[in-house]
Amino acid sequence: LKKEAYEACLDAIRQHLFAFLAESPNVTYEDWIEELHPENAKSTRNIVRGKRIDHRFYMPDSDHRQLWNENLGEEREFVPVRKYNPDDHLSAAPKLEKASK
Repeated sequence: LKKEAYEACLDAIRQHLFAFLAESPNVTYEDWIEELHPENAKSTRNIVRGKRIDHRFYMPDSDHRQLWNENLGEEREFVPVRKYNPDDHLSAAPKLEKASK
């Protein structure tokens, strides 16, 4: 039952991504997260491209980040894993970037 619920949720996120990209092909990952999860676009510390996205959307196992990177097309940029430093803004973690999508 857990796996079925997870898969259903992931499918809903995937369908939202496809519809979002069809409507606006030249958007950023941050634009999509802000549209899909506005409550997670209000971080008080993490600013990426002028948007305040919750740092969990940049973790190695983020389903959102992985779905985005699997559907880049020619218009969109790869979103790397980013390490979280509460004293700093998010920063790219290149050594983890290649290990995960």
